[in-house]
Amino acid sequence: MISTRSIEGERCLVTGGAGFLGQNLIRALLERGCEVRVLDRVPAPIDHPKVQSVTADLVDKRAMRDALEGVKIVFHTAAMIELSELVPRALRKRVHAVNVEATVNLLSLAEQAGVERFVHTSSAAVALEKDCAGGDESLPYSTLPDLYTVTKVAAEQRVRAQNGERMLTVSLRPGGIYGPGERGQLLAPAIRMMRGGEPLTILGDGLSRLDYTFIGNLVDAQLRAAERLVHGSPVAGAAYFVMDGQPMNHGEFMRRQLEAAGAVPRIRHIPAKVAWALAELSEQAHLRFGRKPVLTRAQCRTCLYDFYFNIDAARRDLGYVPISTDEGMQRTVPYIGELLRA
Repeated sequence: MISTRSIEGERCLVTGGAGFLGQNLIRALLERGCEVRVLDRVPAPIDHPKVQSVTADLVDKRAMRDALEGVKIVFHTAAMIELSELVPRALRKRVHAVNVEATVNLLSLAEQAGVERFVHTSSAAVALEKDCAGGDESLPYSTLPDLYTVTKVAAEQRVRAQNGERMLTVSLRPGGIYGPGERGQLLAPAIRMMRGGEPLTILGDGLSRLDYTFIGNLVDAQLRAAERLVHGSPVAGAAYFVMDGQPMNHGEFMRRQLEAAGAVPRIRHIPAKVAWALAELSEQAHLRFGRKPVLTRAQCRTCLYDFYFNIDAARRDLGYVPISTDEGMQRTVPYIGELLRA
């Protein structure tokens, strides 16, 4: 059995605390009596006497030092999601600064400040390849060139390398994060498009599967990982896939939730070859004109490859027992109904 160390009452820092994961993590930490400091570009939207906001850009080292004062556990959730391969130079520099350089600075300053435990939110994308389906943490890092994958691989490598006597680190690799309150990447954008008259788009034959991570599962994994960051633990310096353990096709995932919430989405199928061509043209326009791409090659890979992983290591080392995607979707349906009625 792996030893644990309580996080009750500890002073914690949550980067990206105004985001979907960050807000849910803050609430869970407050339930454990923790003091929570938040580093984000906007104030933490949680009014509580034990929550303190440091409102600053993640690349601001001075603000980072202030945020780390007296902190014993860092939960690093902040990142920029940029899925294009072809991006304007300024955007490429910005994403690298936030996802890689800021992570490196945070690691160094955290160790100097006396932080003992560092939990990093990585991504399943760091292991995405065409033949990755069902693989575990022994898979090599992805060599795919989209900016998100490249920067998340670099950040995770730095986090794992920083693990040592003074500060213990761990990286968690979720799939697509969903649940009540999500407004960024999965549910809300699709609902906005549907309300605007756009159909639900399915790429390819609709048979490929990918992993999803219910927000409650990810928060639970974060807390479990922090508790198991003790000297001699296999968790220290490791990385873990943390998903629901029920991969499914992206179109099926969206369709089932929308229908359960009372919507009747129109379905549009785009053949794989057409999707790849559209993605390349869209990325070229992004590079030349700065237009946000309607589809990227990274999204094509996600939706056309079998993109799911084995979570046995998290079950074994973290005591991770996720609810299924079926259950996660049931818990999310009322929220989808609210978005549809908004």
